[in-house]
Amino acid sequence: MWATNVPPSVLNTSDVDTVYRCRWQIELFFKRAKSLGGWCVDPRRRALRVQVELWAKLLGVVVMHWAVLLGGGLLAGASLWKLTNVVREYGSALRRALQTGGSTWLRVWNELERELARVPKQRASNRKPLAFQTLTPSTTAP
Repeated sequence: MWATNVPPSVLNTSDVDTVYRCRWQIELFFKRAKSLGGWCVDPRRRALRVQVELWAKLLGVVVMHWAVLLGGGLLAGASLWKLTNVVREYGSALRRALQTGGSTWLRVWNELERELARVPKQRASNRKPLAFQTLTPSTTAP
């Protein structure tokens, strides 16, 4: 049961369910970002230092999700948690490759793409489709 102030003429029950499931994916994004990105603040530090550290971590999360999306992301049907962990494992190698540049970066990036492609796809369920499957009519379960 959902409670909303959106009139039924704008969103029907099925649409409200889809919107909520997409909203939940956003909540899961922040949960992953906080747990994998180490979004914790030491109150003993100066405010400017905390702000710079938080912006750096946010940038890291954006780059991590950019890599996940280039690897197919959620629409490829793989678990975002598993894809994010693969990118995270390559974090140090990507940072070193950026420092050296050129062919090293391309080699590491191609290796990361191969690893992302190996992440198993989630199985679709006709009873309860995955969130991304509810977004397009062609993938919506009957």
